[in-house]
Amino acid sequence: MISPVKKLFMAFLAFFSCVWVQAHDFTVTQNGQRLCFNFKSKKDRTIEVTYFGSIAESNVPKLAGTIEIPGKVKHNNEVYTVVCIGEKAFSGAVNLEGVIIPASVKTIENFAFEDCRNLSTVVFPGENIKWGQGVFFKCKSIKN
Repeated sequence: MISPVKKLFMAFLAFFSCVWVQAHDFTVTQNGQRLCFNFKSKKDRTIEVTYFGSIAESNVPKLAGTIEIPGKVKHNNEVYTVVCIGEKAFSGAVNLEGVIIPASVKTIENFAFEDCRNLSTVVFPGENIKWGQGVFFKCKSIKN
């Protein structure tokens, strides 16, 4: 039988292991900005843009200015296609002013750009993009 103290300790470890788990599989620095990626399918060589660190952290580095998401990314001598902007990928990036999304992106998940207050320009040349809920929630500066 497990004592109540051990149960509490195990619950504590389980909670903090989830909170501190990194959200990304790898990062790439482009034009001085670090973008984070998760594998969607290693077999198909597809990836998604995601957030840095843990979604529970409030002091993670945020992107600023205008960024161009690459359509292809090289990692460990393999080239991957960016097909998705993951849930909350840019959430809270209040200094992000513009984003250029490649045609390879087919899905933009829930709240991907939530609370990007200064985001004014979004370019997405792709067609048939599947949009999640609240993609631009609290983005009151979008003009273009």
